[in-house]
Amino acid sequence: MKTELVMVTGSEGLIGTSLVKSLKRIGKKVIPVDYKLGSDLLEKETVKNLPDADIIIHLAGKTYIPSSWDDPFSMYSININTTLNMLEFARKRNVKKFVFTSTYVYGKAQYLPVDEKHPVSVSNPYTRSKLNCEDLCKGYCEDFNIPTVVLRLFNVYGPGQAQFFLIPTVISQLLSHAIALNDPRPKRDYVYISDVVRALQLSIDFQTSKFEVFNIGSGVSYQVPEVVNLILKISGAECDVIYKNSGRKNDVMDTVADISKARKMLKYEPLVPFGKGLEETIRWYRERK
Repeated sequence: MKTELVMVTGSEGLIGTSLVKSLKRIGKKVIPVDYKLGSDLLEKETVKNLPDADIIIHLAGKTYIPSSWDDPFSMYSININTTLNMLEFARKRNVKKFVFTSTYVYGKAQYLPVDEKHPVSVSNPYTRSKLNCEDLCKGYCEDFNIPTVVLRLFNVYGPGQAQFFLIPTVISQLLSHAIALNDPRPKRDYVYISDVVRALQLSIDFQTSKFEVFNIGSGVSYQVPEVVNLILKISGAECDVIYKNSGRKNDVMDTVADISKARKMLKYEPLVPFGKGLEETIRWYRERK
């Protein structure tokens, strides 16, 4: 039986590095594609010269919400055009499946937890760029029969996450014995990197000829002070915590994923409790000090 070739764009990012390692461990043939490896997916000629693949997992793109307000053109240009170029590649090369990683797209929730039928509501340019990409994916699936799986990832965390996200920010400030944060109010559904990787692996094997969307989270939300207190407890550190009470523009105050569809159809189950994930994350950062 021929081993499927899995192309992973954004292979050098937080999710991509873990996914590539995990796929190789289970015997998958992986084609890593990343700007850091010399592949600019904004360039049509670069995409045209990529090798054939059976499955594409498209992770590449910009992800930081505050930067989408500062530089919306870059956010839209990179996220939309790289996705469009890879979908066109999938069409021309007869790719068997396209897997796209999206984000929380529901805005201020009308009910919790939010399922995939919840109305979408855009609160920032980053989210809008991802919804535009979802629409492109749906179009290529319906018009050109490319089976497509969209994973709406809630708040991913874990070793290697960029410093400007909440959890790495708190961990990095532990040594100063003073933690300064902006807004204590938001609650988020945090999902550990290995659970996200497993959801992506399940998407590879998921049999579909349609366009399917799945929420990927933990089903539990934690407010900022709860996250901080857990990190302090696990690390054994004692710090003063200061909140500036300055919120982000159009910020959503609570997100909780209904993952029943992913449980039923993908057989996805979050396996890493929040406390355990924080332990692993703190250990990773400490080992690199």
